[in-house]
Amino acid sequence: MNNLDSILKSYKSLIEETNQLGVLHEIADQFFDIYDNKVHELRRRDVKTFQPGQLINVNLDGKTYVVKVTKTTKSNYIHAEYVDGTYEGVRISFPPDLVIRSHEDKQNG
Repeated sequence: MNNLDSILKSYKSLIEETNQLGVLHEIADQFFDIYDNKVHELRRRDVKTFQPGQLINVNLDGKTYVVKVTKTTKSNYIHAEYVDGTYEGVRISFPPDLVIRSHEDKQNG
């Protein structure tokens, strides 16, 4: 059993033993605080890998678009503009998890 399995098993048994709605709500709040903090941390790390002028592929609504990074923000979003096609020159912003990474990028972290 890996570490994640043991953590999930502990949470599951804690939740199953809880008979009070308030305690269950508190557990959920703590879990989502931890989750949100980790997502924010990972996005912050990812955003730092993008530089203005860089061309990247982005998955928006199930379609892949090529965009040019214009800037990254402290709120962990990437600002870019479409490079070609119908939306050329239109500016957008999105979280780094929408960037389509190449196989090589995934291996490098």
